[in-house]
Amino acid sequence: MTSDHTGEERGSHNDDAYRQVEGVHIRVSGLREEDVFTRDGVYDEMVGTMKKLMSMLTISDFTLNVKKYHETGDRKKYSVKIMLITDKGDFHADDCEWSIFKAVKKTLGKLEREVCRKEGKDKIHSRAP
Repeated sequence: MTSDHTGEERGSHNDDAYRQVEGVHIRVSGLREEDVFTRDGVYDEMVGTMKKLMSMLTISDFTLNVKKYHETGDRKKYSVKIMLITDKGDFHADDCEWSIFKAVKKTLGKLEREVCRKEGKDKIHSRAP
């Protein structure tokens, strides 16, 4: 593992990428073929959601898996699955979309709603639609 200027520890294992942010282990798989802009954008979305959820839960692991399917020409459909391990239990969310960013945002939104529902909160100060 290496450490960068943001204090995040980074590493990789085959197609998985690992980071540790504020004591939370983050693992992302399925982005190996994506460009740096896409990978960084996915991480930024994950970390933003993780920080919101940390106000309600103690998070130990945050895993995101991306799979591509229905590839036709330049179009690809993305399936995103997230697993969150916390002191209040495990949470799961999944969704799919033709844009990787839309798929990630929709799945993170579902995860936020699931946590809020379990914790009895209306919503976390939510992201823009």
